[in-house]
Amino acid sequence: MITTLRHHFHPIVVIPFFALLLALFACKKEMPVTPAPGPATFYPMPQGNAPYDEIIFNWYKRYGSYILYKYEERDYRYGLTGYYTYVARPIEPEMLPAAVDLLGEYWFGFYSDSFLKKYLPFKILLADRAWDEDSEDTVYNAFEVPIRGHDFLLLPKLDRSILKMTPAERNTFKIDLNMAFAYWLIFSTNGEFMKDLPVDFFNSSPYHRTDITSANKYDYGFLLSPGFQQAPTPQYDLLSYLTLIFTYRKADIETIFFNRQTDKNGLVRKKYMLLATYFKDKYGMNIQAIGDKRN
Repeated sequence: MITTLRHHFHPIVVIPFFALLLALFACKKEMPVTPAPGPATFYPMPQGNAPYDEIIFNWYKRYGSYILYKYEERDYRYGLTGYYTYVARPIEPEMLPAAVDLLGEYWFGFYSDSFLKKYLPFKILLADRAWDEDSEDTVYNAFEVPIRGHDFLLLPKLDRSILKMTPAERNTFKIDLNMAFAYWLIFSTNGEFMKDLPVDFFNSSPYHRTDITSANKYDYGFLLSPGFQQAPTPQYDLLSYLTLIFTYRKADIETIFFNRQTDKNGLVRKKYMLLATYFKDKYGMNIQAIGDKRN
């Protein structure tokens, strides 16, 4: 993850640790989607009357998160102590059926309703493109991966390229999207997600050590060695395990990471199983399904 600040701030761009659509609905008139009775919403929902609006509106009712394709600069420019120095162009309407399909298949479909209701960002902004305001080339320098703001995730590059994604590109999209969510869970929920995890995960590895190298990291249950022989922080340790789960098939994890030569002390397997069991027991989720999905 890259974070750069002025006293305004540059975007917090989510970049995965490992290597970083098809239209579903016909464009025809439908009956308007009727808002549910109750208090006025922060943003008017639904934002239109197309079939995808009903899906987005149902997501809002289930999760309480605003998935927006109509928004203004003020909805993503301002942080808590300054403003983000990038510009976003909202998604083109004709791309929305494919984008909505992608969100459902490669993000929301992996998680339980209770988990998404608890942890989704307040806003999810769908963008055709996003770029730094100082950039003269808004195409070459456009952001490729999701951007994390103080109360939102902005998803750029939902342009015509999503209509012709290869299986490999879909897999990269899936990883980028779920890694963006992982960053959000770890760094933007005021520690709530971290506190909810099993204590044994964090008690299994010595975060105080200053002799961690690429040669011995697995012996202590670490998947990464950040440098200077310092053990990773608990946050980045957790992030590395979620990256593993989102990136690799279970069979590959067993072969590459759980073998006796690599995981001599069994700590990598132990920490992996603690996370997998947590998601299954508390939320009824198979979190490994993210890495296993390949189409």
